Amino acid sequence: MNVEDYNNIVSFIRNYKGLTIYCMKELVEKFSSCSYDTLYSILQFEYQKRMKINHSRTQHNKQRFWELYQQSVKNKEDPGIIVRIAENFDIGPCLVAKIILNKYFENNNDENAEPVSNVNVYLRDTSLISDPILAYEMFLCTLYDNVYSPLTDAMKSSLGQQYEIKLYREATQLGLGFRDEEQLRRYGYDKTPDLMSSSSESEDEIIRKQRKGVVNAGNYKQNFIRNAKVKGKAHINHVGKEVLQRKTGVNCGCLKKCCHMFSCENKEEIIANINQLSNKNEQDLYLHRLIDSNPVQNIRNHLDLV
Repeated sequence: MNVEDYNNIVSFIRNYKGLTIYCMKELVEKFSSCSYDTLYSILQFEYQKRMKINHSRTQHNKQRFWELYQQSVKNKEDPGIIVRIAENFDIGPCLVAKIILNKYFENNNDENAEPVSNVNVYLRDTSLISDPILAYEMFLCTLYDNVYSPLTDAMKSSLGQQYEIKLYREATQLGLGFRDEEQLRRYGYDKTPDLMSSSSESEDEIIRKQRKGVVNAGNYKQNFIRNAKVKGKAHINHVGKEVLQRKTGVNCGCLKKCCHMFSCENKEEIIANINQLSNKNEQDLYLHRLIDSNPVQNIRNHLDLV
């Protein structure tokens, strides 16, 4: 999606007044080139941001919502009273439903009712509300709200579980050892990702051990420089920095005789033999046999051998 299309979608959502379920239908018709999930994600983000901005105004109109609902019930208006109130005030139906439900519990002392703090329980199961008219109004709010409805939360949870199962299958096919959320909770983890590698070593530690090979950390740089020079690659200075490509062969410009006089097969054999010799004197003797016309120390310095 390009920036222009995104800006057009955001502008349409911000200028739209009404229920999000109708806004979503118009978005799908107007921006048919975009996927449904993309449009819904943008709509949800923009609408939640709008509700946060209008939160103080919504809280200030609590009593007004309750009075409008009571008056509509007395006038025996058609079902969908709370939905119409939400549409007129440009608020999510479930948000208005929670406000009216709280007011209902404040004015009616029902011993069998759940505490007011558990108002979401009544939205998930409207049959718990003793007032049949209010219960049906709450049910309609869950159908006409595609952002704050318990149905929407259930669909999001289902989608997340689908991706978790897909992640587990991919990890199993790759032969990776891992622990899922339930196993992590049993081990006492506070934060439980969908999947955690069961390896006790981190990736950095594994790479670090592979990098060391047969040499320790202090000699790794010298070993790397030595291999690069013997193989005739670009010149690498004493700190391991690669500089401009130098000439090779007899006319390399180097005043010292080095391993460039040998063939590629001999170079591989030379570096393998040097790596097998751990003692410095043994390496000196080996180099002296290869190039006896140059001092051993010059050859060692040229190859960066410690």
